[in-house]
Amino acid sequence: MTIATHPTLPHRLEVLGFDALMAWYGAKTLDQASAAGAGLGRLIGPRLSAHQTALNNLALAFPDWPPEQRTRVALGMWSQIGANVGEFSHLKDFQLYAKDSRVEVIGAERFDAIKNSGRGAIFVSGHFANWELMAAAVVQRGLICHVAHRPPNNPLVAARIGAVRRSYGLTHQAAKGRASGIQLMRALAKGECIALLCDQKYGEGISVPLFGHAAMTTDVAPRLALRFGVPLIPSHVTRLNGAYFQMHVHEELPLLRGEEREAAVYDGTRQINAFIEERARKAPEQWFWVHRRWPKAAWASLGSS
Repeated sequence: MTIATHPTLPHRLEVLGFDALMAWYGAKTLDQASAAGAGLGRLIGPRLSAHQTALNNLALAFPDWPPEQRTRVALGMWSQIGANVGEFSHLKDFQLYAKDSRVEVIGAERFDAIKNSGRGAIFVSGHFANWELMAAAVVQRGLICHVAHRPPNNPLVAARIGAVRRSYGLTHQAAKGRASGIQLMRALAKGECIALLCDQKYGEGISVPLFGHAAMTTDVAPRLALRFGVPLIPSHVTRLNGAYFQMHVHEELPLLRGEEREAAVYDGTRQINAFIEERARKAPEQWFWVHRRWPKAAWASLGSS
């Protein structure tokens, strides 16, 4: 899908709604905004077509679950998404390493080790809980990090989102595309870090199992880690209660360095998917189930298209 570069009238109307929503949440306290967003998400989400996508994905991932359990998890997911929206206008208030921080960062010493090494790293994760906090944890620890992202089609909304991310310290944002790839490689060559969310369908990637079904997955992270000789480090955020979180920075994945390159890339991608699956199994309501991660053949087995 092409991302617009010049705003149209619909874009201008859409950004008015976005600004109004952010102003409404911004006028509330963080806790109030998070709770209000969770309530709206739980109310509106099940009325969207994406709700059926989430239910289908949950049926593929957990075929033994009764339908009511999948519905319960999907409702929990919508609450999470709504809370994230409510918290977005307050992201600048998250100071992750302050004494009264709402986010406990477990494994922050790994950031320090990377900074002291001067060789950079690649951080990988998925859309868990409030995933914006992962980038905040990296940059607020003093690391230069380039985050790859897929901006919205509305350039005015994209600019608003970019500004919010800069407000919590993320100054290097790489919109997905050829230019983004060059930016990420230059960053690694300079000893800087990059961060990628690896849980979306990527048609130009490789087919790797996820929840027992083949899924087209980006192989960029392990490919770059092998090329530049940097660690590949998974992380995730867990919502504890309301707008309080834990972030875990894990040990680097054991890549097959020195082995045949494509086999090593596949194995690294497999490890990333295994990590995402493990996290999604432990807290399924905190993962973003509305991506169409699996091919039509898998959906056809559910009678869906």
